[in-house]
Amino acid sequence: MSCKEWSALKSLKKTQRHCYQSGRQGGALVVWRTDLYPKEALRQLSDTSFYQKVDKDLTSFNQTAIKNTINELIAKQELPASAKNLIITTPRASCIYCLSKLHKPNNPGWPIIWACSYPTELISSYLDRIMAPKVKTLPSYIKDSQHALQIFRDFNFLIKTNLFSLWTSHLLIPSFVMPKVFWPSNILFDQRTVKEPKSETLLRLAELVLTLNCFSFGDNFFKQTNGVAMGTKMGPSYANLFVGFVEHQFFSQYNGRKPELNGSYIDDCIGATFSTREELTQFITAVNSFHSALKYTRQFFILFRHQSFN
Repeated sequence: MSCKEWSALKSLKKTQRHCYQSGRQGGALVVWRTDLYPKEALRQLSDTSFYQKVDKDLTSFNQTAIKNTINELIAKQELPASAKNLIITTPRASCIYCLSKLHKPNNPGWPIIWACSYPTELISSYLDRIMAPKVKTLPSYIKDSQHALQIFRDFNFLIKTNLFSLWTSHLLIPSFVMPKVFWPSNILFDQRTVKEPKSETLLRLAELVLTLNCFSFGDNFFKQTNGVAMGTKMGPSYANLFVGFVEHQFFSQYNGRKPELNGSYIDDCIGATFSTREELTQFITAVNSFHSALKYTRQFFILFRHQSFN
């Protein structure tokens, strides 16, 4: 690093006019003007479809609710005595921060809730250990980019889509009923080799993670009223399973030409097909009209057989 570059970094460190963070994708360094960063965060939090401002920190109330629920489940022998380890001993409030989406127009923020030592942290981690193996069994599961390249070589079209606002809009209904809506026990928990704890018990724990969230931004406190908070451990698995469930419903009902391969990871989806462009457009239109919470952007790429692509 040159002397001028080093001097510039020290000057940036001292200034109060900017804040610095990594971008959401690509590891880029993002420089925000200090007046624009809170403005973007408050723009996101002002959407009352997903967030609600509260007059105080709800962490202690949520901690009490979680402690009482776990103790009740232990007393009923629905959870083992060791489940007391799911209770955070020194809880603290969450906070929200934004990562810039550099690939989007106007570079909107991507809201992440930092939930270390929040009352639901250990419950979320526990549920994720149960959900994550199920994600790998989804028909649309893709391990990584190399896996995708191997299976997409011989198709006419490659479809790259993106789910709009997946995290905040899983279902436009209160989040506490979500598990019961798209997690019938025979779809997820009852397919476990080990059936303890009971599916109903795990659903109750999932409701705690989805509903008992409170976080701060500046001097204000908020709670998320829809979707799953980005930053909670079970979030990616939850999102994958939700999309997989809706995909299963759609493919079982759609009678038109379907892509021969369909893969996804959270809100990024990719597929390959021998269909014509007209058939593909009809398929995407049908997908977008199937569920109110899932809206896809799309990109088509024509592939030539036997041509390697890097």
